[in-house]
Amino acid sequence: MLDEPAKYIDEYYNIHVRVKTLGQGGQGVVFRTGVPDIAGKLKIDVLGNPVNDKQSYEQYKNALKSVQNLPVNGCNIILPAALFRDYAGYAMSLLSEMQPFDKFWADGKSLQKINDEDIPQWLSKCQKDTAQNIAYYCKTGGLRRRLIALQNAAANLARLHTNGLVYGDVSPNNVFISSDENYSEVWFIDADNLQFARESGKGVYTPKFGAPELVQGKAGSSFRTDCHAFATMAFWMLTMLHPFIGKKVDGEDSDWADTEPNSDFADLDERAYAGYFPFIDDEDDDSNSCDGGFPRMLVLTEELKRIGQRTFGDARTDFWKRPTMLQWAEVLANAVAKVVKCPNCRMSYYNDIQGDHCPYCDVSKPEMLILESFQYNGILTKRNVFAKEITEKQIDVPLFIFMPFQLSQNNINGLHIHFDEKNMKIKTSNNVELSLAVTDENSGQFKSLRKDTNYTLARKQLEKEVWLRTDNTVTSRLIRLTVQGGER
Repeated sequence: MLDEPAKYIDEYYNIHVRVKTLGQGGQGVVFRTGVPDIAGKLKIDVLGNPVNDKQSYEQYKNALKSVQNLPVNGCNIILPAALFRDYAGYAMSLLSEMQPFDKFWADGKSLQKINDEDIPQWLSKCQKDTAQNIAYYCKTGGLRRRLIALQNAAANLARLHTNGLVYGDVSPNNVFISSDENYSEVWFIDADNLQFARESGKGVYTPKFGAPELVQGKAGSSFRTDCHAFATMAFWMLTMLHPFIGKKVDGEDSDWADTEPNSDFADLDERAYAGYFPFIDDEDDDSNSCDGGFPRMLVLTEELKRIGQRTFGDARTDFWKRPTMLQWAEVLANAVAKVVKCPNCRMSYYNDIQGDHCPYCDVSKPEMLILESFQYNGILTKRNVFAKEITEKQIDVPLFIFMPFQLSQNNINGLHIHFDEKNMKIKTSNNVELSLAVTDENSGQFKSLRKDTNYTLARKQLEKEVWLRTDNTVTSRLIRLTVQGGER
């Protein structure tokens, strides 16, 4: 940035010293200050300079005052705490232990830090750049961490949309997650563009994440453009590929004629980001396919593949067909529930990956607790699956395994399962309304679980199966518990 001062004074005369840049987009830059848990945001012009002319400053200040009064209750969105006096920008609270989603992407500096000693033996036969990228993917939490981050971000955006608000600029620089993998809290920053949904709003986006209708100037920011930007971020985070950068762009199948219809997007990359080329995994058009990135079977469930096809396939041109954030939240919750981690290579993958071995290092799959949830309406229909490696004494099972998914219950657990060497104890969560019955080992009949009591089962029972039944939902669920994998 040009001519950027090192200090900024806010409306209460507090001085904020710029210490470290956290992220920069087309509209602004976010930085750490010298005070823990306080960050700053600056609006910048096209040259990257802080905006400080009087007219622009007044417009920005008035806009932010309106943002501070919007109904964001229940949404993890960091609002401005104090406006800067002489520059368009503000100070905001931001936990020092949080980092932006763009840390899930490996840049040049990140890869340089991964040396030969950091590359495990199971990657020794890969080319160095491939091995470094996979090692970085693993180092930053692998598939499980990415899915959890995306699930919580999707739920947060869905809550915002139910409040009638559009976020406006979804991108990896604007979404933050706890640095500690033991925590998964997600917050959105950069509330500048929050607005009520309306037919003709302002159009704001970060390059590479803008919805086609927004980039092409056919529409303004809306629920649908938020959904597209989120979907792009999700697909890119999981596969390490942009959904529209395929062989039409990388030179394998490029054609100068592709650039002719619209001179505003003469560059192939720009035309791809604007949605003029097909989805790289389009089921009906492989003209822009791409074989790079992570194999889709390892990082995408069938549900994720379908919602990706709907988002980047038909909805690329017919944006009203785009899936909602609530749909994304449910699909991602189902994906998170099926992920297990290899105790050897530490990569995570879906429990239903074919075979008895880790798809990365070929070590036997770990011992896993599997819960299969069935809806019962005269016949059994499988609804959800939960899988978790048995490496911890307690496993928490999400509530949506036992009843239909609800946004208000995102990250709420319904059942706690405690393991020791010989037994398994199950107990319903105290803070949810969930009545369960379990099959008795001797009679085979269902026995109701008391809410405040552990029910003990011998672990050997799970080598066959144990059934649970929900007793208080409109649609009954039957849940089969088994143990699979490991050195049986």
